[in-house]
Amino acid sequence: MTISPTSGISKPNGITGTLTGISNAGGISAQGGGPTPPVTYATWSPLDKSPEIGLSDGDLHTTGNDVWPSARATIAILTGEKKYFEVQSLSTAATRVVGIATSSASLELGFFVGADDQGFGMYAGLQWYRTNIGTYLANTETWAFGKVVRVLVDRVNNEITWYMGNTLLDTVSISALGNGPLYPMISETIGGQSLTNFGASDWAYAIPDGYTGVSS
Repeated sequence: MTISPTSGISKPNGITGTLTGISNAGGISAQGGGPTPPVTYATWSPLDKSPEIGLSDGDLHTTGNDVWPSARATIAILTGEKKYFEVQSLSTAATRVVGIATSSASLELGFFVGADDQGFGMYAGLQWYRTNIGTYLANTETWAFGKVVRVLVDRVNNEITWYMGNTLLDTVSISALGNGPLYPMISETIGGQSLTNFGASDWAYAIPDGYTGVSS
């Protein structure tokens, strides 16, 4: 049996059009395929975080209410993927660490991302510091109010790169974290506030070629 509607087909994106050639012989198929499934972008997880880090604005705004509470993202970055996200400072103090970590990285107070061997983070102190297992490498940029840090996670070449705007901060190997899922992770301290964009909003800076937002 062939059903050929001629008008009034309303698609989920609000476009009205026509479909032809829908057949139920052994299943249902439509010429030209159906609508593209919506993209789900990551947020910070309300279920995978320290109790002392506050989430708001769709779980993208983080607020530190103690010394180094942390949160992991809801979506992992997998081997073979190249993902990008941006974090904007909403506080004047240099009060956050942002990076990548395994699901085993500690969420205990004081264990910011990169404080153990399960992650790499870029710390905004009086200067910038890249950290893993408590090892620090100084940088000269400061993360002032309104400035955006860009994070590039390259799981093709096993690297993470941080930029302050268009200024390169550092690129390091993340091979030590293994081949399993890796999660964006953020740590704030008292008074620290940030707003993260995983791709659901317009980017503050052009996304590098070959990268996409953190999504499923």
